[in-house]
Amino acid sequence: MSELRERTRLRLRLKTKQQEALRAGQVTTREPRRSLRRRSWESDLKELPTDRLPLETINGNTSAKRAQKDETKVTRRLHKITAEMQTLIDYALDNCLDDDQVLCNAFNISITRRDIKTLADCNWLNDQIVNFYLSLIVERSQSDGRPKVFAFNTLFYPKLISSGYAALERWTKDVDLFEKDVILVPVHSGCHWSLATICPQEKTIQYYDSQGRSDMVCLYNLKKYIVAEGEAKNKSVTWAEQWKLECAENIPQQVNFYDCGMFTLQYAEHISRKCKMSFKQKDMPYYRRRMMYEIITRTLISP
Repeated sequence: MSELRERTRLRLRLKTKQQEALRAGQVTTREPRRSLRRRSWESDLKELPTDRLPLETINGNTSAKRAQKDETKVTRRLHKITAEMQTLIDYALDNCLDDDQVLCNAFNISITRRDIKTLADCNWLNDQIVNFYLSLIVERSQSDGRPKVFAFNTLFYPKLISSGYAALERWTKDVDLFEKDVILVPVHSGCHWSLATICPQEKTIQYYDSQGRSDMVCLYNLKKYIVAEGEAKNKSVTWAEQWKLECAENIPQQVNFYDCGMFTLQYAEHISRKCKMSFKQKDMPYYRRRMMYEIITRTLISP
């Protein structure tokens, strides 16, 4: 609160000097106010902090210095959006071009301009974008030295709920899930995206939600699925009872109603690299542009 008082004091000081200058005839009232401040009180303006105080500081939860330090870390770790990248992004978002034009085709998924536009502004992500990005994550995991990742598409969980394991058995006929390090399961409930993960090596099933919700029903359904999958593939499932079911805590959270898909995909991307989740809500506009480029070029940018 002391920093807020200091900012208020400096603003009042600037206002007083402006009034004194006007009365003394040093400037005319026709001169633009911004020009007046720049010319007469440049030294005073330099005293004002250039960063905005974050909400956490106002609430007294952390210091402005800590927030500024965190901001510096974010700036350093985010890959710059170059002019060349921005040109491609602008082309993809061009409202004068056909929304049905296919901009990328891979993994048996066609991404049109209309799909890419779900990454713009405050839009909700559609299934095409979610499935394509998860496929990019899986493709990257095939590189040497990376955790082995498998991702179900967005139809998997609704099918599991409605029809049970029998309707899904053929989905993994050529895949041994028990050799994977991470299995990604996108979950869509109404108007909200979230992520579940199955880690056979660690014997854990976790649920990640950007609104802090818990869904033990989802975890139990996935546990039943993995037990059935083990029985179908002649794997020992006695250890399944020892698996840990967790709803993840202390993870990045959204502060709006439309970025759940973005958080879900960033959870998946970081988990696939066994990387600490250091992104925040303020990073989402950046990640939206970055993901447009990654999807169109079919290349995930190295962190």
